[in-house]
Amino acid sequence: MNDAALNMSAELRDELQVPRDIDVSALPVRFSRLKLFALSAAHYRHSCSLGDDSGDSLALRLGSGVHAIVLDKPVVRYSGRRAGAAWGEFVGEHADKVILNDREWSEAQAMSSAIMRRREAMQILFCDTIVEKRIDWTFLGRACRSTPDARAPYHVAELKTGRTSHPALFVRDALRMHYHCQLAFYGDAIEHDTGVAPSKAYIVAVEKSPPYPVTILELTERALEQGRKTARLWFEQLLACEASNEWPEYSESVVPFDVPEFDEPIELLVDGKSVEV
Repeated sequence: MNDAALNMSAELRDELQVPRDIDVSALPVRFSRLKLFALSAAHYRHSCSLGDDSGDSLALRLGSGVHAIVLDKPVVRYSGRRAGAAWGEFVGEHADKVILNDREWSEAQAMSSAIMRRREAMQILFCDTIVEKRIDWTFLGRACRSTPDARAPYHVAELKTGRTSHPALFVRDALRMHYHCQLAFYGDAIEHDTGVAPSKAYIVAVEKSPPYPVTILELTERALEQGRKTARLWFEQLLACEASNEWPEYSESVVPFDVPEFDEPIELLVDGKSVEV
């Protein structure tokens, strides 16, 4: 590659990166951003450029609605179209609230009712607990900000909505979403704040489809320890990136593209016929 091409590549890279006036190290570390290191450092830095804007997808609105209803936070219903002057005015009047349309409101109410019918879930979320109170703390000398859904003297809990709350299937999804890392990180925050680490960590999971089954999961010591190690690894990567001001993407080098070797033929179904390859 000649010098002109290299210079053009550098210019384009700089244009696509987060603006230089974003001081990432000045922002408190939140787990919702920290977990992006599972993708790349570039994803973390890009998220910092977006501020507190977490998006407006149906899944996020529905999850936020269930949280608001169950945890007694502000939530309102809007029956009109999410566009135009009327919508803009409504958003301005209710900027501090979760806004749901009619369908989202009905589904969030049904999911919340399912949770409220589970005595164990309500005890975990509300018995001698502090609900959604922010913790400002430091980890490895870096400012952090964490807001567990519920914390009591000896446990921490998160309320999660998902496509399924079947225990085996939910755990698979939870690992992909790094929930065990989140609860371990929150446990560290609570210990920093109170001097006492929670001895138990729970997830109250509710399914998004009827009959809205609810499952309560208690994380094992192994799950929390693995989550703690992973969160620390991400954190150390963050500190290294901040120190160097380098935010690598998936890979900085050319990645080989190969196919696996098969000892035995594979049977495929093609147009209703079995074919060995």
